[in-house]
Amino acid sequence: MYPDKRRPRPRRWIFTAFLVAPVIAAAQVTKELPTNRERGLDLNLYFNCWQNSDQEFSHGALAERPVLTAGDPQHVTKPGAVLIYAKRFSRAVLPPHQQTQASRHAEQEILYVVKGSGWVSGADRKSAIEDGTAIRLPPNMEHTLANTGAAPMEILIVTEQPPAGFHPRSDMLVHYLRELPTTHISHWSYAVQWLFKEEDGLARLSNLLIVTQDAMTIGSPHAHIPLWEEVWYKIEDDAIAFVGSEIRKMPNGCGYIAPPDGVTPHSVINVTGRPQRYFYFAYYKLDRK
Repeated sequence: MYPDKRRPRPRRWIFTAFLVAPVIAAAQVTKELPTNRERGLDLNLYFNCWQNSDQEFSHGALAERPVLTAGDPQHVTKPGAVLIYAKRFSRAVLPPHQQTQASRHAEQEILYVVKGSGWVSGADRKSAIEDGTAIRLPPNMEHTLANTGAAPMEILIVTEQPPAGFHPRSDMLVHYLRELPTTHISHWSYAVQWLFKEEDGLARLSNLLIVTQDAMTIGSPHAHIPLWEEVWYKIEDDAIAFVGSEIRKMPNGCGYIAPPDGVTPHSVINVTGRPQRYFYFAYYKLDRK
């Protein structure tokens, strides 16, 4: 035992330095992103709702309103004009007990039935459709869509302009959401069901999905590099989107593209007590042109 006057003092400064140094270092390397306003990022250009668009008629009977249209996401001049790889994304309604005219287009169309029941025909095939049916129609295939129900049929339409040298699959594909497995959970809370992938014959896009987000969760915020195209559209009810320094309401019928600038984090937030669903499509800049 040491006498009191010779007892070594605890070297508390060593432990203090050990605990405080990482905090000081973290404070030195942490850099707060500037706000959207400081960066000149106007989110109103990247968001749009079909309710804000003029009604057009297509296929003879579809009342169609654009959500997002072709444009340059790096220099947006009109709200929603942001798509490079998809040519157009719209929401359409087919009245009860009506069918479209037999139509064919140079573009490839992907349809998703949000609500309604009936049938679709293409080439020599006719298939029943219902809530959650996804349909891929290759270029120049004559097709007809029918609503046999007593309520309006709500449909989402994604149009692709095939690139030069593209060799489309010749068949019509019909996938039913109720038959599709949930493949994985991404970005913390997104449960993914694949509607169509590249191997299903997409012309330019990488995939189309239905994403289900669990109650009271947020997706992991992340940014996308230039030339990536990721679109989120709210179906069924309202949600909240987090983009850069802003949180904004995302009502049913509204969609947005994540600004592809490499620095703007984005996510969606579910503040309700039940799961929420999104229609989603994307192009990932990997090996495709």
